[in-house]
Amino acid sequence: MRFRYVDATGAASERQVWPIALAFFEGVRVLAAWCELRGDFRHFRADRIGQLEPLSKPYPRPRRELVTQWRTQLRQHAPRGPEGC
Repeated sequence: MRFRYVDATGAASERQVWPIALAFFEGVRVLAAWCELRGDFRHFRADRIGQLEPLSKPYPRPRRELVTQWRTQLRQHAPRGPEGC
């Protein structure tokens, strides 16, 4: 999908993303997706997404592979407790 995104500072950008999850986190809906602009996974607040346009192109990689890679990346960046768990 393609959309216009406005970040927390008010800066707008055009994004082409490949969605992998939609969640409710800390009071807001968040879209997790592979972002073509950043070449990485990003999380977008749904209330900051505008001008949404679905794409007819297929995902660049199998969706399951994207989800696995996203989960691995989340685990690698997760804060560790005092015992390192």
